[in-house]
Amino acid sequence: LWNIHKKLKVREEDIELERDVFAYLDKNYRYLNNYVRDINESLFTAPATAIIKGRIFAENLSKEICTLSGYGPLSSMSQFDRLHKLKSRGILNSEIDSLFQSVRVMGNKAAHTGVEGELEVALNIHKNIYKITCWFVKTYIDSTFEASPYKNPMPMTGGSTSIDDEVIAKIIAKTMESFKEKQPQND
Repeated sequence: LWNIHKKLKVREEDIELERDVFAYLDKNYRYLNNYVRDINESLFTAPATAIIKGRIFAENLSKEICTLSGYGPLSSMSQFDRLHKLKSRGILNSEIDSLFQSVRVMGNKAAHTGVEGELEVALNIHKNIYKITCWFVKTYIDSTFEASPYKNPMPMTGGSTSIDDEVIAKIIAKTMESFKEKQPQND
C-alpha cells in the first residue's frame, strides 16, 4: 500500500479553488504559500509530512496574525498560549480558534507519537487550513474576498487524472481498517 501512496498526487484542477485563496499569500507571505505547496504535494504520498507541514503553516500564520493585530510579542509564545491570547483578545472567533486548535492537536500527535488514519487526518488538516486562510485573507488582505466552498482534493496517479479502481479499493480498505480499530469492542 505504501508504494501506491508514493504514486499519488493531488490533481491540479482539485486545488484550483485553493490556489485562488492561497494566491493572496504570494505577495507578502510567500513562505506560507510554500508550505501549502508542500502540503498539496505530500497529501496522498506522505500524509504524515502533510500533517506536520500543516501544523507549521498554522503556527506561522498565527504569528503573522499577532504581528498584523499589534500583538507581535505573542509570537514568542507556544502555539497553545498564542491562540488562547488571540481568542481572549477577540482577534480569533470561536470557529477559527477551533480550526487552529484542531490543526495544532493533530499536528502535535503526528510529530510526537504518530496518528492512526494519517490520510484522513491530513485531509482534515487540509480543509482546516483552507478555511483558516480564507478567514485570514478576508480579515487582513482583501475584505471583499468571497471564499468558494471547500472541495476535497483527489489523488492522481502517474500524471493521469484517472485512478485505478484497485488503488481506490486499497485506500478505502486501509481507511476502514483504521476506523474499525478505533471502534469500541462489544464483547
